[in-house]
Amino acid sequence: MLVAFSSGFKEESFIPVIAHALKLAHWPATGGGVAFPQMTAKGGVIAGVPVLSSDQLTNTAVLVDASGLAVAAEGLSVDIIRHATIDMNLGGSPSQPVNLWQNNLRALRAERWWDVTILRSSAVASLSGVPG
Repeated sequence: MLVAFSSGFKEESFIPVIAHALKLAHWPATGGGVAFPQMTAKGGVIAGVPVLSSDQLTNTAVLVDASGLAVAAEGLSVDIIRHATIDMNLGGSPSQPVNLWQNNLRALRAERWWDVTILRSSAVASLSGVPG
């Protein structure tokens, strides 16, 4: 994938699924140890290319040159909500869905919207059908 990527390697990043990043982090080297010592499940570096893992991809890996993208971000919107059910997972314990309205509770909801446009078709390459 790196060899076929025709963007010119300006500001590239490799984006695999988190499970694949974890496999790369533990990939054995031929002489012992791990092949990619700077890798974790959250990302790292392979051959000088930053790796950013994603939980939004399924059986796909993406190579992106950020200099070939235009990104626009709107401001942050913060609202008080009363009518929602929130999953109250407190780390390690089973999920506890809590209905705000039934319990006379409030919560803060923060939202931010992003838009990304690909400026050059050569700025993005994807590899689909990657087995888990």
